Amino acid sequence: MSGFNDENENESDRSALLQSETALTAETFGDYVETLASTLEENKDKLASLLTPEAKRAEIMETQKEVMASYCGSWEVGKSSLVKLVSSKTVDSTYETMNNLIKTAYLNAVMDGEIVGEMKNVGELEADKILTFLDLCNSYVQTEENFSLLKSAFTQEAEIKLSIKAVNQKLVELQHEVMNKLGWDVEWATDELSMSRERYASDANLLNSLNNFITTMTQVSRTVIQEMTEKYSRELDDGVTKVVSSNSREVDPEAVGGRGQMEERMEEVPRETLKQMAVIEQDILAELMSYSPGELQAQMQICLQIRQSFMQQISLIPASERANFMLTVSPEVKRRLLMIKIWESYESKRGGRELKRVEKNTEDM
Repeated sequence: MSGFNDENENESDRSALLQSETALTAETFGDYVETLASTLEENKDKLASLLTPEAKRAEIMETQKEVMASYCGSWEVGKSSLVKLVSSKTVDSTYETMNNLIKTAYLNAVMDGEIVGEMKNVGELEADKILTFLDLCNSYVQTEENFSLLKSAFTQEAEIKLSIKAVNQKLVELQHEVMNKLGWDVEWATDELSMSRERYASDANLLNSLNNFITTMTQVSRTVIQEMTEKYSRELDDGVTKVVSSNSREVDPEAVGGRGQMEERMEEVPRETLKQMAVIEQDILAELMSYSPGELQAQMQICLQIRQSFMQQISLIPASERANFMLTVSPEVKRRLLMIKIWESYESKRGGRELKRVEKNTEDM
């Protein structure tokens, strides 16, 4: 017998190989996900030590392949059979679990890693780097720990408008944490991201990701604000909500006729209405954040023209009749007036500094 296998031996080897490559079933897929979870946990220190997000992502992929090969003989067979399983809708829950643990492992690897070298503060921010940032941010702000931080930010302020601002400022801080972990100077990265919509106007994937980012930040902010507002509406203190009781501490009671009169004034605005107003403001600001600088300028020009016309009309109406006049104003005009009010309020809070579009995406949403 020579040192080379003959034809029959080759055929036998191929048969053995095919027999060892077994397609995933719903049961073995569940086992695979459990093993993958424990393996990623065991490797978390190694993942965190890798220097770039790309290296961390590649290592996680290698881990997936190795674990899959232990169940199916090869990554290719496992991937092919998994596609069929997912298509059959029989493993939806397990598949979601797998995606979540991979996402969490990647997020933790980035956020637990050390920052190496000086912060990047020159050059252009490439599209793939922006996508990485957006993806990480979307995951990071939705962790259980950060939801708790957002709720805590809400409770630190005495007035509901300040509470809403505090939640959105915390969202901005969380974004900055991700920037830092990516090794980016915050001001430089914010400026670069503010130009990304125009710079990559032909990149549909990036534009969709930017829109998804805005939507995610808005939803997170709204969820926290709504949950906390409802909580304080239930937790009544002597018949006064957080909004009323906190205002009584902030405002001199003598200046408004005493505590009882102020409570009466506040109760003229139902709590549900306050909550709806907050949501409307969040939606309008989110819309403004989605515009390019040119689009934003055009929208503000329309709003200015409408406001000028409105002010001219109302100046001719006696003060006693202005409330009735407001009932005749169209919803679109009211919305435009609110839009410019929200934007001018935001600019005022910025203290005259040049606006940073990424901060605006979440700061008042």
